[in-house]
Amino acid sequence: MRGIAIKYIVSPAVYGRELRGYTPEIVIGRKPRILLLRNRYAYADRQRLGDSYEHNTVVTPLVESFVADLVEYYYDLDHFDGLTGDRKLVDIVKNTHPDLILLSSYNKNNKKHPNFDVLKTIRSKCRIPIIVIWNDSLSKSSKRRFVQMSDSIDLNILMDSQILLSEYPDLSQHLRVWTPNDENLFRPRGEVRDIDVSFIGSTGSYRDIRKSFLDHLDERRISLLRTGGQLTPITLDKYAETMRKSKISINFSQSIPGTHQLKARVFEILFSGSLLMEPENPETTMFFRPMVDYVSFSTKEDLADKISYYLEHSDERLKIAESGYQRAITEYNHSQFWHKVMTELEHLNLLPSFATSN
Repeated sequence: MRGIAIKYIVSPAVYGRELRGYTPEIVIGRKPRILLLRNRYAYADRQRLGDSYEHNTVVTPLVESFVADLVEYYYDLDHFDGLTGDRKLVDIVKNTHPDLILLSSYNKNNKKHPNFDVLKTIRSKCRIPIIVIWNDSLSKSSKRRFVQMSDSIDLNILMDSQILLSEYPDLSQHLRVWTPNDENLFRPRGEVRDIDVSFIGSTGSYRDIRKSFLDHLDERRISLLRTGGQLTPITLDKYAETMRKSKISINFSQSIPGTHQLKARVFEILFSGSLLMEPENPETTMFFRPMVDYVSFSTKEDLADKISYYLEHSDERLKIAESGYQRAITEYNHSQFWHKVMTELEHLNLLPSFATSN
């Protein structure tokens, strides 16, 4: 405990002295420069599961939107315990002069992540705004971190839910959006859709509700492919291929008891051209129209009945799937996402004036 206390009290002061003379870079004729903090490997395990999901949901959409230049810092490679554990982060800031710091999957209580007091020091000494992506904002621990960090965060990007916005409307700045994706990975490639119905994901912990729905489909002898999740992990390429080859793909919006999330899987399914089936919930309806862009269901019996109906009525299935696909690729693509974010940053005066060289 003594070592941790030293790190969290002394380390920010050490770096603060170093950054005292920091001079922001004069911006002429270039795009904004974003310093993204994220995990390099899935679950910080470089040996087993490859690149983190953030590469698909943050890095590729940002790069392909051409709105900013990107510099990356990796929690699992660049940070270490000790008094100077945030040395590389400070050096990156001094050497690259980012205009924004973007935190993805950041947990101020994780000892492998940068000390939040160091981030606050960088924000104040270097006048660099900090933006946080919230892709899982419903848990008590997420809400607690949000409140603790709110005074030093310039914009909260809410991808999964309205909860933080509705419960803390006056605490910090919010922008409600969705989860962008590497659309090229999911878009149809002409494969035969030879999978009737698929569900890719976990069924443990708070996700137990999924199991009763899926087991009921088995009882009704509906052809269902169940894969992915912690027990049968699959690669991202296989994950996307399964959706592209599925006539119907199921998503469950339920999160911790009594709540729903707008899952990234909603957009992945719709980008693939598969028919999305999802429980009735208030989050997805903010973006897509039930029974027009996707099919909603209420009970396990309702899900089974609708699957049987749309497998038998392919014209109706294809019409809804096409409507969802077109709405997703035109209104909720990665370019629209980053245009919305950058517009909000400009509105909040969080971006410098990017003069042209002319």
